[in-house]
Amino acid sequence: MGYKNDSSEEIKDTFELSPKWSKYEIDLTGKNLSDICAGFFFVFNQELDPNPDGCTFYLDEISFNLPREDSIRFLQSYEMSSSKNYRMANKAYTYDNALAMIAFLVRGTQEDIRRARIIGDAFKYAQENDRYYKDGRLRNAYSSGDIIHHQTGKARLPGWWDSDSSKWFEDSYDVGTYTGEMAWIIIAWLSYDSITNENRYIQNAIDLGNWIYEHCYDSTGIPGYTGGYIGWEPQPTKENWKSTEHNIDVYVAFKRLYHHTGNDIWLKRSIKALNFVKSLWDSSTKHFWSGTLDSLNINDFSPLDAQTFGALALDEEPYDCGFLWAEDNCCVSLSEYKGFHFSNICDGIWWEGTAQMCCTYFEKNKKDKADTYIEELRKWQEFSSFGNKQGIVACYPDSIWTGLTRFWGKWYYYADLHIGATSWYIFAERKINPFWGSKMGSVEKKLILLLLYISVKILSIILQEYSIAFQETL
Repeated sequence: MGYKNDSSEEIKDTFELSPKWSKYEIDLTGKNLSDICAGFFFVFNQELDPNPDGCTFYLDEISFNLPREDSIRFLQSYEMSSSKNYRMANKAYTYDNALAMIAFLVRGTQEDIRRARIIGDAFKYAQENDRYYKDGRLRNAYSSGDIIHHQTGKARLPGWWDSDSSKWFEDSYDVGTYTGEMAWIIIAWLSYDSITNENRYIQNAIDLGNWIYEHCYDSTGIPGYTGGYIGWEPQPTKENWKSTEHNIDVYVAFKRLYHHTGNDIWLKRSIKALNFVKSLWDSSTKHFWSGTLDSLNINDFSPLDAQTFGALALDEEPYDCGFLWAEDNCCVSLSEYKGFHFSNICDGIWWEGTAQMCCTYFEKNKKDKADTYIEELRKWQEFSSFGNKQGIVACYPDSIWTGLTRFWGKWYYYADLHIGATSWYIFAERKINPFWGSKMGSVEKKLILLLLYISVKILSIILQEYSIAFQETL
């Protein structure tokens, strides 16, 4: 078949089919089945086809069983039903899988904890077994399914085989390392350790946090953490823009590292991210801009997630009320559905963002509004023509434009089942803030952060007094 690295040999057995249901068996004895790219396929030959007007080929009860239930692996981000983009078919984005890991922890059964551990261990393996890097970073995406390449033992990266050029291609974003995505991996790892008390991933989280600080912190212009890197080893291109959303992610990741380690270096590093976020607050419109285009110039684009993330991650007024701007500028009513768009473009409903707004409403004790949009999500889950009545399809209608343009062109969402949107829906249903692992709308998190702030202040006074006494002694 021409698939790269397919361990199987082409099976040349032929069968003459009949209009009646019949059972056919293919003998796989002695075949190398360790890395199958095409587990089942069939081919029509137009020249030999005795049905010039076409035919219908029925398939039923085909399944692929994975006997190794605890094999470390990632979840495919999108189930392709609308966009038909084969290049997306094997992609497991790290952001999506970090969310899924937290969602399993939120559900909290023994089986769900096991599932979270499988993803967490896959992140751990990917960090420790990259095909090139050994500095603590991970990639923006991996190949869905088993993470271990059967030939090299390295973490598998996504891509696609182009039959016209007979080459394997990879996406420059997928192989890169973006700061926000890495921060979410830290949050997911520490969420697992907080619930299980295993300290299973603490060193991995520290190593990744050190990489973020050492490679992405930039003190020029408006100090903060840059976007990360894009492209291939050994010299990927550094992204010098800074994102409000990414810096919120880093703030939480480093603050939680401080909670876990007690090392105040993480508190100092988190404050650097927080200060950048505050610098992107527009006091006249009371919302966050998306970030900076370079070290200084502000990008005057306004994404919804900067507002929702700010409300869920920050507890300091007025920086936690940008969601009110999103409420006025990103709300969409379309056909029988109502929700929120990625930005104020408003050409459709972005269901991940709608779930984020539900979480924000719960966090801010606006239960009636949260309940309204929870019902919209439930309705979408049940009746979406591209869904399965379980997960959440990314958008409505078939595609929406985020309002952003990337190196590949306009950035769209398509009406495909999405584990990121599904995870945020679970957070909303369970009323859990995924940043902190706290129950939304409760005072518990605020009290913890207040006590932490007081403790830091007391420790600072003690150290200052000790320093003065030490100097007097000298």
